[in-house]
Amino acid sequence: MMNIVRRSAMVLVAMMVAWGCSEDALDTNPDTPDLAGVAITQIEESDDSGAVTLSLSITDTVVNAEVDPSAMRVRVWESIVGTDDEELVYDSKPSETAEVAAAPLKKDTAVSTTEVSKSSSDSVDIAIVLDRSGSINPSEEHEMEQAAIAVVNSLRNSDHVEIINVATTVVVDASLRGSNSSEITRAITNPSVSAGWSRIFDGALQGVAHLGDTTQRKNHANIVLVMTDGEDNRSSASMESLISGAVRLSVPIFIVAIADSSDPTDLHSTELSTVANSTGGRFVQTASELNLTSIASSLTQSAVSRYEVTYETPYEESDGERAITVEVTVNDKTTTTKSKVAKR
Repeated sequence: MMNIVRRSAMVLVAMMVAWGCSEDALDTNPDTPDLAGVAITQIEESDDSGAVTLSLSITDTVVNAEVDPSAMRVRVWESIVGTDDEELVYDSKPSETAEVAAAPLKKDTAVSTTEVSKSSSDSVDIAIVLDRSGSINPSEEHEMEQAAIAVVNSLRNSDHVEIINVATTVVVDASLRGSNSSEITRAITNPSVSAGWSRIFDGALQGVAHLGDTTQRKNHANIVLVMTDGEDNRSSASMESLISGAVRLSVPIFIVAIADSSDPTDLHSTELSTVANSTGGRFVQTASELNLTSIASSLTQSAVSRYEVTYETPYEESDGERAITVEVTVNDKTTTTKSKVAKR
């Protein structure tokens, strides 16, 4: 990358936002999936412009409902990884509080207050990782397959899908290809692995690696979508290596988890939520497998709609790896996510 006195960066960040209740709350109502949260689905940098563009995909508590851009408040902070000095760089509605949007400390540039505008992703590539381990019961497996098929059917001709089935082994039963390919459906309904352990991290890391080559395409979103009923227990990849790889390649990980309604703590969700939240993704858990289709479809479709905001980063390449914090408020409900802008 070019080294200049005032390094400018263009960061294209595609985020999924959904509203309703706290991010990791267990959904115990089969009719009301819990979709509260914000996810970052793309980060793209340029070293010759001061503009930073955030592309947001938004859903409401109603499945697939859209949010009016004027109904949200978006704020963005940046900092250097390892420091606590976050700098407010964007605020779409600074007049809503008494807080003064001061200029960033690193250079004489005012905090951006431009409006949120709506756009659309030209294409979405998604790697679907399905847990086929022995703990998955027949009803859960059936609903998981139906959810995966619904996700595929909701995509466009320009979108691509990969199916990765995981148990004691990890198998890519359908490599990245057009969403209308019959191989995708066969890979979902006729997996080549079943029973045994859950190598969730290994499967997700394969998806990240396969999607990584397409992260630099403009107006494009990549996501890894994992559906599981429990924790990883036999992966070669660690949680830390999965997070590192996903951040480096700007591929967020979305995890939809089925918890035992009689014992919600049985899910062991700490690691799963850490993976999702540390990669700019989402973690949603439900007590009923009947919610899988509505949850997975909403999370995926939210990557198609994008709401854009623009600001200027106060940092230069020589400052090091940057952390980005995004906060979105709709109808007095606020959700926040964090990710990293990896140094190239």
